[in-house]
Amino acid sequence: MREVAREANINFGLIRYYFTDKTGLYRACIQKYGQTRLDSARRFLEPATSLADFKLKLRYAIEDIIEAQLQDPSLTKLALREVESENSIADDIFRDTLIVMAKSFIRFFADAQKKGFMNSAVDPGFLTHSIQGIINHLVRTDSIRAKHFNFSVRSTDRRKKIAEDLYQLILNGILK
Repeated sequence: MREVAREANINFGLIRYYFTDKTGLYRACIQKYGQTRLDSARRFLEPATSLADFKLKLRYAIEDIIEAQLQDPSLTKLALREVESENSIADDIFRDTLIVMAKSFIRFFADAQKKGFMNSAVDPGFLTHSIQGIINHLVRTDSIRAKHFNFSVRSTDRRKKIAEDLYQLILNGILK
């Protein structure tokens, strides 16, 4: 915590006051990540009013998830590692943020099915988890792809192409 205070150029006592200990600071980082993702989902995933609106919202949501994970890859990795932990110290944070975010996606897709925009045979939950899993994997394994395939999501052009390809892959599999 002293190292964090030094890097942030603030008094160590302030960190202790606001976060109490390392666990409090750790949880605050995960809370920030989860709340940011939830706020984004709420911004993009209101029920679609038309097929064009559905496509636009889906495209923005995919691009936003990729951008958010790349803005702070260390925080993303920390949160994903904690999600995968069997003894997570942040289960309550995930329940109140990332799980709510996932449910927003599921409702968005279920609503699109009811309105006839999306194939009714596609499970909205599976689709949600597949999109999140693909993007999480892309970000977490980026250094390997960059090293061995000269392909990185950090490249703006490549990131746009990846978002477009994922968008097209999803649409070609779910639209009626």
